[in-house]
Amino acid sequence: MLYESSGLKSFPASILQNWQDHIKNISKLTDQDPYAETSAVCVQDLDDFNLEGVDDVLVPVLTDSDPLPDLQQRRLRVGQNPTGASITLLVCEIIPLNEKQRIAVERVLAEVLICANHPYDSSQRKQTLLYVGGEGGVGKSQIIKAIVAAMDLIRRKNEIILMAPTGAAADVIGGSTYHTSLGISLNRYRRTGVGPRVRRLWSRKTIMIIDEVSMVDLSALSIINTHCKIARYLDRSSPDLFGGLPMVILMGDFYRLPPVQGQTLWKLPRNETDQDGKLI
Repeated sequence: MLYESSGLKSFPASILQNWQDHIKNISKLTDQDPYAETSAVCVQDLDDFNLEGVDDVLVPVLTDSDPLPDLQQRRLRVGQNPTGASITLLVCEIIPLNEKQRIAVERVLAEVLICANHPYDSSQRKQTLLYVGGEGGVGKSQIIKAIVAAMDLIRRKNEIILMAPTGAAADVIGGSTYHTSLGISLNRYRRTGVGPRVRRLWSRKTIMIIDEVSMVDLSALSIINTHCKIARYLDRSSPDLFGGLPMVILMGDFYRLPPVQGQTLWKLPRNETDQDGKLI
């Protein structure tokens, strides 16, 4: 059986010979007079291919499908003692990065590798809080793709969680809304707990990325912080930001979309919940 992704299709030898003769005739007509009126008529006559035949052969056919990179081979090239720089170079082979994108990805990977042996022990590592900004089209989403690809290379992809304020923004990066990921109610005045599903989801996470952070208001940031603590079995009053996650990355452009309601992160707080968000 032949699969479409193999790039091979079965055609009778007689059909191939027939097509070859037609192509030669087209070439002759083009060489003689490419602007002749008769050439259009002749070409039309060549469209009636006979698909009947008996001798089947396999011929390679160019297709539009782009084969996936060999992940296993790239993992073998990671080595025993990888660095942020070495993994970034491997990622650049499949995801092109400019200099600034490469610096951001390399910084994240370097921090990830430092705490490789104790990613969940807050006493053994420091927390990294990073903001990546820039106007639309500069390649912020490319950085996210590169980080995910790199974590996949070192078999730690399941440690990343990708979030955004809206479903459309989350879909672009292959993530979920922070409401879904943290069990946050759309009614912000309704105080909700964190269920078993959310706790299981966050039990092994070390990297949280929130895209389109310009749409997150002060109150929402405070709620995200609180739910991260609860999801990681910490008290609401714990001083550990975002539940002590080793790495928190906020991305976006504050000159673009503002929050639907509430104060944007750079404005003065209006209430106690806003104040908590401002402190973060």
